[in-house]
Amino acid sequence: MSSDTPLLSVTGEVLQAQSLNRAELQALPYREIHNFPVVCATTHSVLNVITQARGVSLSSLLKLAQPDRGESKSIYRALLYVTVAASDGYRCLFSWHELMNTPTGDGALVLYQQEGQDLATLSLLVTSDIYSAPRSMRGVSAITVGRLR
Repeated sequence: MSSDTPLLSVTGEVLQAQSLNRAELQALPYREIHNFPVVCATTHSVLNVITQARGVSLSSLLKLAQPDRGESKSIYRALLYVTVAASDGYRCLFSWHELMNTPTGDGALVLYQQEGQDLATLSLLVTSDIYSAPRSMRGVSAITVGRLR
């Protein structure tokens, strides 16, 4: 896959829709994690330990796309939600406040590198979740900002 091929779109209720390739993602401020356990919500067992990974926070990607506050005086009063979708149809849901007004926003990472190697497809990992497996996904391709009506 060419480095200029778009890997991730950020669309929906935004002022600046984004279509980002690997180089553009890697040029953004990143977070790196080390020895992170992926924990199952059902069995409470560790499914995997990610030794090293690097990615961009969902909050950074949302700021880049500039979500539309609509008629609200403040973006924090807008009834927005965020869906992260994988190529296989799996989706994860976040509230606007969860991503922009709590530590979750900085800990929800779109990973592009793991164990020192570029990933073939992007992954999602939410480092603030107690049980991190349910909102972990591979093949992340789209982030959509929606509005409750």
